[in-house]
Amino acid sequence: MFTHFFGNYLYSNKIITKQELKEALEKKSNSRIKMGVLAINKGLMTAMEVHKILDKQTQVDMRFGEIAIEMGYLNHDQVAGLIQEQRKSYLLLAQALLDISAITYDQFEESLKLFKLKYSVEEIGDSNYDDDELQKMVSRFVDPSDNRTHQHVKYLTLLIRNLVRFIGDDFILYDYNENISDRTIKISQLMDIVPAFDTNMYAERDVLVHFVSRFLNENISDYSTTVENGAVDFLNLHNGLYSLTCDLQDEREIPSPIVSKGRLENDDPSLVLRVLYPFGEIAFDLKNV
Repeated sequence: MFTHFFGNYLYSNKIITKQELKEALEKKSNSRIKMGVLAINKGLMTAMEVHKILDKQTQVDMRFGEIAIEMGYLNHDQVAGLIQEQRKSYLLLAQALLDISAITYDQFEESLKLFKLKYSVEEIGDSNYDDDELQKMVSRFVDPSDNRTHQHVKYLTLLIRNLVRFIGDDFILYDYNENISDRTIKISQLMDIVPAFDTNMYAERDVLVHFVSRFLNENISDYSTTVENGAVDFLNLHNGLYSLTCDLQDEREIPSPIVSKGRLENDDPSLVLRVLYPFGEIAFDLKNV
């Protein structure tokens, strides 16, 4: 889950652009985490020490770990542990951003330190956050003054898990406020529970094609009723799963989702969470009823 939140941190603090973020998402599947990135994450080395090793590698034919041991930055056990960590994927976004020169090692070190401080994370690992940890991260996207904060956090936490489960984990969460175009397709569904709220999903047609292709595990090339129905099925499935987590006093049936053209305005008072995949952006919007 680290990738989903760290990308938003870099983007919202204007360290990287949306285009760089999208490029890194496309590249990260072909990236390999370098030992310097892992050493910085674990607090074993500084960016300056990593730079010294990279400079020396231009002069001698030695591996990063060998030089780190020779220079006294790491011991043999630490290098062996980092080699094992290279097989894991939780820092691939950071590596991809470094590879395309969107950030420097110094920016990575400083941003990682501030990110851990903000989210009270001691070390970034490859395991998924449990519900308490994930809800704590998600709460950063929710207005704490809203009396439905707990409901919104619970809904978005499950949404993130369902996106990973049904669509893929190669996305970034972000809350940057900008309009969505008039060409956007809007899928809406009322959550007729207590308290009730509207759920909306926004995406452009070509983005929905890719989204539904993943959801249905089919190769779909053009926008059609199949795509609309697939998007409806995703929202309906997610909302159905959410309703199962609620303490319902009666057996209410959730109304079927409605497909229409829609525009999400940046002055809309509702809660908005934007999800950026390599194929494009999807926005999820909650409105209190």
